[in-house]
Amino acid sequence: MNPIDIKTDIKQRKPKISKIEKLRGKKLTKSNKQAFVNRLLSKMSIEQKVGQCLVLGFSGNTVTPETIRKIHEYQPAGLACGV
Repeated sequence: MNPIDIKTDIKQRKPKISKIEKLRGKKLTKSNKQAFVNRLLSKMSIEQKVGQCLVLGFSGNTVTPETIRKIHEYQPAGLACGV
């Protein structure tokens, strides 16, 4: 296996483009990022906004129907599982 020249590897990579930029077809500035966030938040209910402040935790490595129900009910920002 050949060693990788990090400088060459970095130069050959294309910069990542976010999903928002792909959808918009233009580079996002601070002002149109803020406009995007404002539009998104205006479409969310208060329950959805509160849910985005939560991380739902569960034990084990299998998602149960109860966990799925809680995901749909609370719409959390993330999931944390422990074994």
